[in-house]
Amino acid sequence: MRFFLFLILIVCVIITGCNSGSNTTSKSSGDWNTLLVTWKENLYTYHGEEVSSDKIGKEIGEVTVYSDEETRDFTRKDVFSNFLQAGTKLYTITDTAEEKAIAAKDIKNQKYIKLIYESPYSFQ
Repeated sequence: MRFFLFLILIVCVIITGCNSGSNTTSKSSGDWNTLLVTWKENLYTYHGEEVSSDKIGKEIGEVTVYSDEETRDFTRKDVFSNFLQAGTKLYTITDTAEEKAIAAKDIKNQKYIKLIYESPYSFQ
């Protein structure tokens, strides 16, 4: 009986040891399959929704760092995106709190897109 318990313990240790570190991600709390923007240490994601120009409020910033590489280093003060180019302007939406959503003017097609707040962004 002791041998059986010892054998189960060894198998569990081997399985756990082989799995640790194999599913690591970058420094972000964001899923890199998601189109994301970090702003004011918060994570916003794009789900395909546009915003009409009459709902666009004041400019609140712009994307300063673009990268589609998960290992790219950036800091808390950077406004980062994995799909919007550096220089993309960010705006408030007149009928929506910044804590719920913001807008960006897509440089490629000149349309305003809605970025929905997901969570605080963790810089690990």
